[in-house]
This record gives sequence, C-alpha cells and structure tokens, in this order.
Amino acid sequence: MRKILLFLGLVVSLYGDMLHMKIGGEKIELRIIQSGAIYKSASRQNQFQYQNTSDILVEFYEVTPLLVSSFEEKYHLKLKQIMVIGYYIYEKDGEINEIVKQIANEANVKTVKPNFEIPIIFY
Repeated sequence: MRKILLFLGLVVSLYGDMLHMKIGGEKIELRIIQSGAIYKSASRQNQFQYQNTSDILVEFYEVTPLLVSSFEEKYHLKLKQIMVIGYYIYEKDGEINEIVKQIANEANVKTVKPNFEIPIIFY
C-alpha cells in the first residue's frame, strides 16, 4: 500500500500543477509543468510559458476608479500599464499561480491570466 501511494505521489508531482485562470468570464484550468523558475504548458497544442516574476493581465466587466483601486489594494498589485484593448497590466508580489487563482474568483473580473510568452516556431 505504501509503495502504491509513493508511486502515485511521484506521478502527480512529475506531471505538474494546474493553472486556474478566467478568460472571457469562463474559468479555465490548464496543466503546467514547473522547470526551475519557468512554468510551461503541458499541452503540445497550446504552448506557452511564463515566470513567477511575469506580470498579470486583468480585464474588468465594470471599470470605475473606486472599483479598480479597491481591487489593487486587496491583492497588493501595482498598476504598470493600461492597454488599448482594455487589459490592465499589474506587477505583483508573491506566487503568481496563487494570485491568479484568487483573482479568478472575483465577480467583476472578466479575464485574468499571466502575461504568457508564446514560443515562435520557424519552419
């Protein structure tokens, strides 16, 4: 019994963690693999990577100065830039996966995700 539990624990730890995000109001879970300081997607179709120091992209349903400032205070985020398409780019302190997971549960947040680096493949 002990060997089976150790084997299952090893398989789960090798396969990776889950990234919980919200895109377009829909919660999404993606399997990720940590390789040192870099997180990579476990999927071959949707390849991306990000680091623990990457920025967080947030899109709100309703934008007012009061809502945005209270949101920033709640999660200790520092506004870096507002994009033309409506994303707010934030710097953060702490574990990126945990912060994105917490923000994904906010009712006023339409999209939250790490700022991905998508590898370019040359043929």
